[in-house]
Amino acid sequence: MYPLVRELISIIRAIALRIRYSRRQLDRKLSVAAIAGHTRLVDSLIAAGADIHANSAEALRWAAMAGHHGVVRTLIRAGADIHAWNDAALRAAAMLGHLAVVRELIRAGARFRANRDQALNEAATSGNLSIVTELLDATADRSAPTMEEDMAAMRVFLRAAALQRKQHRDG
Repeated sequence: MYPLVRELISIIRAIALRIRYSRRQLDRKLSVAAIAGHTRLVDSLIAAGADIHANSAEALRWAAMAGHHGVVRTLIRAGADIHAWNDAALRAAAMLGHLAVVRELIRAGARFRANRDQALNEAATSGNLSIVTELLDATADRSAPTMEEDMAAMRVFLRAAALQRKQHRDG
């Protein structure tokens, strides 16, 4: 399909959605589409006027929890607040092991040190060693850690590695 035709179809869908639903209904549908991973529908709902900031960026948090990298990227590009609820989207993705989503949020500027390194602790507690490594690398890239921060990071990494080994042994 030609790009112009796609754009026209998108505009027509947006107008139809705006006529059919109230703003609150659009916002709710955006969250549902986000958790279901429907990137094209998320695009259409945003074009129709759904508020990406509704309920403290609920759509972004739900997409991050579900691991829908494409939806997360779409919402970030549309201007969703990645820092809502102390970077809850990053914490959820880290805890649930969604590495691509974690990387996308870090690239967008998520505060991985928010709430006393909760994203790092969530990843370690869940045994997500690759995410622990990603968060530690991001920390090293952005600031020079103190000796105390280095020690805390090492404890978190070792805890995650031990949990992963235990899960592998038991699993």
